[in-house]
Amino acid sequence: MLALQALLACWGCLLPDGTPAGLFAFDALTACWFLIWTFGLLSRHPQLSGATELFGGLGLLCHETAYAVICMTLCLAFWQRSRPNGIHPHGQNPHGQRPDNGHSGGWRLGLFAPAGCAAVALPSIPSLLGFGAVPGLAMLPALSEFPILAWSLFVPPLLVMKGMTWPLILIASGTVVTLLAPSRYARQAWPVLLLGLTLAARAGGLPDTALAGGEALVLALALEAMGRHGWSLLFHIPLPPLAGFLPLWLGLHVVNGLCSLSPAWTAGGMMLGLAIGLIMLRGWKTGWDRLAAGAGAGAGAGTGAEAGRNAAGSVSALTLGLILSVCPGLLIGLVHPALLRLSDAGPDIWRSWPIWSIAGGDGTFWYPAAIFLLPALLAPAILGTLPASLPPFPRWPVSSGLSSPALRLPWAMRRPVVLLRRRYAGTVALGHRGATARAFAKTIARAGVILWIVVLAMALAWLGWTS
Repeated sequence: MLALQALLACWGCLLPDGTPAGLFAFDALTACWFLIWTFGLLSRHPQLSGATELFGGLGLLCHETAYAVICMTLCLAFWQRSRPNGIHPHGQNPHGQRPDNGHSGGWRLGLFAPAGCAAVALPSIPSLLGFGAVPGLAMLPALSEFPILAWSLFVPPLLVMKGMTWPLILIASGTVVTLLAPSRYARQAWPVLLLGLTLAARAGGLPDTALAGGEALVLALALEAMGRHGWSLLFHIPLPPLAGFLPLWLGLHVVNGLCSLSPAWTAGGMMLGLAIGLIMLRGWKTGWDRLAAGAGAGAGAGTGAEAGRNAAGSVSALTLGLILSVCPGLLIGLVHPALLRLSDAGPDIWRSWPIWSIAGGDGTFWYPAAIFLLPALLAPAILGTLPASLPPFPRWPVSSGLSSPALRLPWAMRRPVVLLRRRYAGTVALGHRGATARAFAKTIARAGVILWIVVLAMALAWLGWTS
C-alpha cells in the first residue's frame, strides 16, 4: 500500500494542473505534501496505526479546508488513542521527548480544533483575510508529530497575500524560536524561517532566489518527516554533504539574493547570515550530543514483528537519507511544479532536473556528489572513535549473506588517514583512553565551528572574486 501511495504521489507531482474529483483535488502542491507524508510513513519508527495513516492521507487530499480539518482531527485523535499518557504502545519514545503527563491529547486537540475552525471561517470574512495565516501558526505545535499536515493548511493562505508583512513576521519568529527554544521546538520553527525567506524573495520579484528557498523548505520538511531516531538522526546533522546541511546552505544564499533587493536588506542580510551560522552550530552540537548520549540506541531492538518493523524503518530512513544527501535533485526535480508555484515563477525558470547540482538563487551551485568524496575519505578516521552506544547499522536487503569487500588502498592514500587518526586518538578515543561521551561531543562541536568558518570564508572569497 505504501508503494502504491508513493507512485500516486509521484504521478500527482508531475500533473500541470489540479484534478478535482468530488471532495478531493490533486494538484502539484498537494502531491508534494502527499509525497513527504509517504516518506514519513516509510521511515517512521515505530509505525503508526492504520486509522492514523488513513485519515492523515485523506486530510491532505481534501481540497475543502473544512473536510481536511475533520480528517486531521480524527488522525490526531486516533494517534493519541494509540499512545496513552505519552508512551508509545511499544514502550518507546522514539523522538527523545519526555513522556506527557496524561493530558497531551487534551491540549493538542484543544489547540487544533479552534485553529481549524478559524482556518475554515476566516476566508469568508473579507476584513480578516490578512490574518489567514494565524490559524496555521497555531496548528504547527498541535500537529508537531505530523508537521506536514499543518503545513498543507498553513502555506496556501500565505500564497495569496501581498507585501512583506507576513514574510518578515515569519523570518523574525522562525529565527527567534530556532535560536532560543528547546531543540524539539527549534527544529519545527526552522522551516518557518525558510518559508519567510521564500515569500520575501517572491514578494521582491526574485524568482530564482524564491525557487532556491522553496527547495530548502521542501528538503527540510522531507528530513523532518524522516524522524530523528537511530541512523536517520545522522542525516540531520549540518555537515557537508549530509542532507541536513543543504537547507542551511540554500537559506544562506537566499539571504545573499535578498540583499540585492535594496540597501535596507544589507544589514538584515548580515544578521540573518550570522543567525543561520549559529543555527548550524546549534544543530551540529545537538545532533552529536544525542549521538554521543546513545539516542536511538534501541533502534533495531526487539523481537519478532516489532524487530522487523524497526529494521525496515531503519533501512528506509537510511536509504532516504543517502538519496537526499547524494542526489537531492531527485526529490527537487519531482516536486518542481510545486516549487514553481511557491516561488510564483513560470516554467521557463525551470531548466532541467538538478540531479547533482543545485542552484542557490544567487549564481552559486552545490555539488553534493563531488563533495561527498571528502567525508568518504575522512570517515575511516572517525568511525572507529564513535561511541559504543550508537545504534547498530542496519543490513541492506541486497547485501544479505554477502561479505564486505576489502578495499586495499596504496600507502600514499592511506597515510593522511593514519596521521589524522593518530592526531585525534588522544582526544576522542572513547574505548581505549577512557574519554567520556561529553568530551567526544565537545571535540566534534569544536570541529563544527572550524568547518563553518572555513565554509563561510570560502563563500566570501568566491563572492568577492566574482564581483
